[in-house]
Amino acid sequence: MWALTIALISTCIWLLYRWINSKNEYWRKKGIPFVRPVPLFGTMYPVISGKQSFADLLQIQYTELKASGRGYGGIFEFLTPTIMITDPELIRLVTVKDFEHFAERRTPDMKDDTDPLFHRSLTSLKSDDWKHMRTILSPAFTTSKLRGMFPLMSKCSSELIKALEQESEICESLEMSKHFNRLANDVIGSVAFGHESQAIKNDKDEFFLMGQRLRNFSGLRYLIVAGYMLAPKLMKLLGISFTPKDISVYFRRLIIGTMEQRDKLSISRPDMLQLLMAAQKGGITREKNAEIDSGTMGEDSIAETERIKVFSSARLNDGKRNITDEDIAAQAFIFFLAGYDTVSAVLSFTSHLLACNPEVQRKLFEEISSELDNGNATDYDTIRNMKYLDMVISESLRLYPPAVFSDRKCTKNYKFPNSDFVMEAGQGIVYPIFALHRDPELFENPEIFDPERFNDENKKKIRPYTYLPFGSGPHNCIGMRFALLEVKVCLVHLIKKFELEVCTKTELPLKISTKTFQMTTDNVYFCTWIYGQIFRNA
Repeated sequence: MWALTIALISTCIWLLYRWINSKNEYWRKKGIPFVRPVPLFGTMYPVISGKQSFADLLQIQYTELKASGRGYGGIFEFLTPTIMITDPELIRLVTVKDFEHFAERRTPDMKDDTDPLFHRSLTSLKSDDWKHMRTILSPAFTTSKLRGMFPLMSKCSSELIKALEQESEICESLEMSKHFNRLANDVIGSVAFGHESQAIKNDKDEFFLMGQRLRNFSGLRYLIVAGYMLAPKLMKLLGISFTPKDISVYFRRLIIGTMEQRDKLSISRPDMLQLLMAAQKGGITREKNAEIDSGTMGEDSIAETERIKVFSSARLNDGKRNITDEDIAAQAFIFFLAGYDTVSAVLSFTSHLLACNPEVQRKLFEEISSELDNGNATDYDTIRNMKYLDMVISESLRLYPPAVFSDRKCTKNYKFPNSDFVMEAGQGIVYPIFALHRDPELFENPEIFDPERFNDENKKKIRPYTYLPFGSGPHNCIGMRFALLEVKVCLVHLIKKFELEVCTKTELPLKISTKTFQMTTDNVYFCTWIYGQIFRNA
């Protein structure tokens, strides 16, 4: 009996090994250059084991595959074969010119009753449903709407400065990451949820604490992400959700409650929630000459043409697609989840770079002082016209893009140009943004922080589709203009008041976290990074 049991177990192990090995031979059989996988873990093992950050891993893989000269190659996300693009021209084809072949992002396929907020969010919607919702949301980020949101951002930034002033009187150094987290929480809570959070003043604020839990992708949440990459069908069958149920219930009740109160008291507010409520009632129209969607620096004119083509057929008020309260809650939810990390991370990285480069910080301070000393108010137009501020942020985004990579799902079989390789519908494709931005063949001395790369003359020399901090094509980041404005508003308030300097507790060089797939540092998100001393300017 024992002998039979051992034989059966041995046979199962052998069959499992053969099956895994056959998966790992996928790219070899296709004749595609690939990164050698580790059984079961694919090319993800250095990240899963905590030996490398996700950004560093993709950079190494990018360098290896680029050396093949094909412009693309194979990697393995656990057992799933995936294409990585290393050629900017192929990025243009996949994200823009041949968009109909790669019309979707890769997002977990969940049941609506498993995680309704995630399932109905813009990032998870497909085909015409995605076009329809994106068309509805895009007007929230036009110039006129952002100008209306500016006072909300400025108010939160002013509260941040007050908090820093108070803390700097009793502390030699400040933990800046926690303050930027609270700022991002309060701004996005106000704009997306219409909720006046008080995290800057009170770190026990319920909305803030729920947001902190939602953003925490370590531990069990990390395993859930890995589970959806390794066995998505099984995870869907088991009904495993990204979002803890109590958090989902909290955010839904908050949004629905705010909507009901606004309807009852006839309250109107210049935020995204108000726009969605108007769309629900069929009362939203395009503004004359308003952007159909936001382009990304680093693209070309063809990208804008493709965006117009994709979204022109989508109607803002389509009676066949009623917008439910659940739909509205889902969009506010995903905007909070995506925008929170983007803003807090960009502010943390940019402030760190300014502290480490005092000559850049001084030049930025002089621009801010000059604009404000000329009698200009700290308003939307004044900040928008600060060229050096834009250069500083653009260079910070090059070194530390909010997303390490971007991806697409092949929706129609696609034959790669000048090749016999045909990518099958359903397969995934990625382009590593961090690696592109750090490629010495694309950016001279890529590790150096040099805002002059983005002056009027030099930015014209940047090859299209090599600088893509917010992605490319119709699936680029819809909220990038909002995020950039929020970062600018905060930095203007910060730099006009304080001088940032490194101290003994500042992490040098700054390391990217090995505990998450996100672009962050262990210190930024776990509140252990003491950024540097802050001294009031004389």
